[in-house]
Amino acid sequence: MSYEVKSSELQVREWLTATFTRQNAGKKREKPKFKSVANAIRTGIFFDKLFRKQQSVQCPIPPEIAELLREINSWSFNPFQLNEVSEGHALKYVGFELFNRYGFMDRFKVCSNLMKSWFVYLFKLDEAETATGTHQVAHHR
Repeated sequence: MSYEVKSSELQVREWLTATFTRQNAGKKREKPKFKSVANAIRTGIFFDKLFRKQQSVQCPIPPEIAELLREINSWSFNPFQLNEVSEGHALKYVGFELFNRYGFMDRFKVCSNLMKSWFVYLFKLDEAETATGTHQVAHHR
């Protein structure tokens, strides 16, 4: 009987050792393969490009309006003051700030000429609405 007890104790000890100790203790760690290193570098470059703020094209914002827009993400931002300083063009400058701040031009690979044409169209539309009051009427019904 003592042989069976020792045998079962040995089996339990081996199982505990195999289950709860590191199996790699005696093995050497393999060097990383060239392919895995290259993939890690490529992934790093991808994320660097994705999150880097490099803006080649900036939307034009006058300095006095840019000063007000610095506070756009805080509760103290005053949109009415921005509208007054921008002579009724607050929405346009908020859009410009978003394009500049988040790098939409580069991120979405928008051609600067196309963007300039689009802004010219928006300016004309905004001026037409301001002159005729059509946009304001929608808000004051």
